[in-house]
Amino acid sequence: MFTRPVVVLQAAGNRHIGVGHLSRTATLAQALLKTSYWHRVLVIWEAPPELVEHFAPKGCEVLGVEDRETALDWRSLLAPPGTYAVLITDLMDLEDKDFQAARDEGYRLLVHLNDSASGRFSADMIVDEDSSKSTADLPASFEKAALIGSPYRVIRESVRDLRPEQPWQDDRLRCILVTLGGADPANLTLNFLQRLRPLLDEADLEVTAIAGPAFHPNHRYHLQNLAQKEPRIRLLNAPSSLAELIVEHDLTITLGGITSYEVMCLGRPCGAIAWENMAPYVEPLAALDLLENLGAVEQAADTLRSRLMDPARLSALASKGWQTIDGQGGDRIVQQILQRVQS
Repeated sequence: MFTRPVVVLQAAGNRHIGVGHLSRTATLAQALLKTSYWHRVLVIWEAPPELVEHFAPKGCEVLGVEDRETALDWRSLLAPPGTYAVLITDLMDLEDKDFQAARDEGYRLLVHLNDSASGRFSADMIVDEDSSKSTADLPASFEKAALIGSPYRVIRESVRDLRPEQPWQDDRLRCILVTLGGADPANLTLNFLQRLRPLLDEADLEVTAIAGPAFHPNHRYHLQNLAQKEPRIRLLNAPSSLAELIVEHDLTITLGGITSYEVMCLGRPCGAIAWENMAPYVEPLAALDLLENLGAVEQAADTLRSRLMDPARLSALASKGWQTIDGQGGDRIVQQILQRVQS
């Protein structure tokens, strides 16, 4: 019998659903390891090998598998009788039966990390990091633990290490970072850059564009061609430190996901393109003045021109984001889990 609990984190990521779930569970795994409390911290990822290698947290056991069935086979072996096992899921569209299956496997505390599907309310603890959410958004019948809002936003340690003492403030916009997710299946990066080109010479702007680790090879190829033709555009392939690039640029353009919150934590202004399933996240953040909603990709460059060339507006966005996201969310989640395990 183990004297200390085991934690299993389960997530999935690929070119189609993105890589945010991998990044978030990697960060939380590192926060768990820092406590030195657990007998074992293990991550199960349904993801291609190159993504597993890219996001694997240091010092943590990582199992990369091809599909959900294999992940569940492994998971069922990690909560033997006599073990206090915690399961943290960051999977989409889970149902009540999925959480019951985990309980049947022997997991005693179930924590769920995203806002996908009503089945998540079967977990013992739910985490919704969205800054626009509060406990008022929970069903009236929900009586379990809920960690809701900005205080629980998980931010990578490499980002926290670069958090400045003060947010961005300057006399004008000079350089823009464009990072539209680890996968960008709709090829929005190329579309946006092509529409942004006329503004670069006009406003004397430099742009760095990121091709994430799960970009389609054809998308990467066309981005490289554009960067070769346009001297004001620099293309970087899956850089090791996105945080360093964020602090080197005056403005970062995102899709309103995890990177947006990293930009806020680093005290930089953020603009977001509203695209399909990400649009519902962009709009409420813009309503809170945490970022600028640039609208659909077809209008995003024009919105940037009209709304984000003003340094006062950029400074206000940077200040609000910096005050809202302090980078301590992962540690707060871990402390709440520890309290439940030790009670």
